[in-house]
Amino acid sequence: MKRKCFSAFLVFTCLFASSQRSEVFGDEFGRTGSLIILVKSSKPAYEIGEPIFLTLTLSNHTTVPLIVNQRFNHYHDLELDLFHEPFGSIPIKPLPPEDLTKENYVRLEVNEEIGKILPELAEITTVPLKEGRYTVRIFYRNKTSPEGEEAWTGRIVTNRIWFTIKTSEKI
Repeated sequence: MKRKCFSAFLVFTCLFASSQRSEVFGDEFGRTGSLIILVKSSKPAYEIGEPIFLTLTLSNHTTVPLIVNQRFNHYHDLELDLFHEPFGSIPIKPLPPEDLTKENYVRLEVNEEIGKILPELAEITTVPLKEGRYTVRIFYRNKTSPEGEEAWTGRIVTNRIWFTIKTSEKI
């Protein structure tokens, strides 16, 4: 009897829930959805010495336009988490401090996206890239706004990608 009551309750709940429309509430500025950043590489495997370029894409999936930092500087605005299996994290070269200017900001309309190809990966690391499997994840952050305007501030993380570096020699 308990099993039949539970089954009936479960069926009723599923039917009732599916007939309800979900409602999404925005924050105090009316924004819903999210700001999304993705990273990708042009291919899954590279030869030693071959240039590796990563592409970032920032998409506005909120309900209002946002002012965002489009500089995507690999040291000031981005935190690269580059990992070489099984050796560990690879440090990124530091850069001298550089202030954001008003030109670094752009209005990102709803469902609009901007992108940037980062400098060649070997140029921004402190150690040479060797044979093996790598993973990359990038954190995008903005802490400031241009004078007279309110920009999106916060920190978001990209997807994680994998690629390999192999020797070009055939055995």
